[in-house]
Amino acid sequence: PEMAGLFIADGLDHLGTIEAIALQLESAPGDTKLLNDLFRPFHTVKGNAGVLGLTTIQELAHKVETLLDLARSGEHQIQRADIDVVLNAVDLLTLMIRELPARAAGQPGSDVADRRLRLMSAVDALIAGTDPAPPDGSPTEPVAQTHVTADAGPHTVKVDMRTLDSLVDMV
Repeated sequence: PEMAGLFIADGLDHLGTIEAIALQLESAPGDTKLLNDLFRPFHTVKGNAGVLGLTTIQELAHKVETLLDLARSGEHQIQRADIDVVLNAVDLLTLMIRELPARAAGQPGSDVADRRLRLMSAVDALIAGTDPAPPDGSPTEPVAQTHVTADAGPHTVKVDMRTLDSLVDMV
C-alpha cells in the first residue's frame, strides 16, 4: 500500500509536468529540450507502473514514450495530432492512477479499456505516419483540465533531504 501511495503521488506529479510541457511544445514542436523533458516523465511512469505490475498503465505510457523517442531521434516530426494524443494520454493515465485505491479495495473503476485501445491505436497511426482516428471516435475530444480537490487523497510534498535533516535536527 505504501508503494502504491508513492506511485500515485509521483505519477500524478509526473502527469502534471507532462501536461505543462506538452502545452509548451505545441508552440515549439522542434524544441529538443522540451521533447526530452516530455519523454523522461513518461519513461518514469512506465517504469514505476511496471515495477508494481500495473500493465495497462505501463503499456499506454510505453506506447506514448515510443512516439516521443522517435521525435527525439528526429525520425518523427511533432504535430498538433501528437500533442493531442499526449494530452489525451495524460487525461486517461490520470484517471487510471486516481482510481487505483478504489480498485485495490475491490470497487469497480471506470471502464477505460476501449478508450485506452483507441488511444494506443492513434499512437500507432502517428508512428506509422498516417492520420490517427480521434481517440474517442468523435471529431475532437476536449482536453479535460485536472483539478485537485480537498478530498483527492493524501498530498505529497518533495523536500530536499538536507533540508529535511536540518528540520528534524531543529525539532
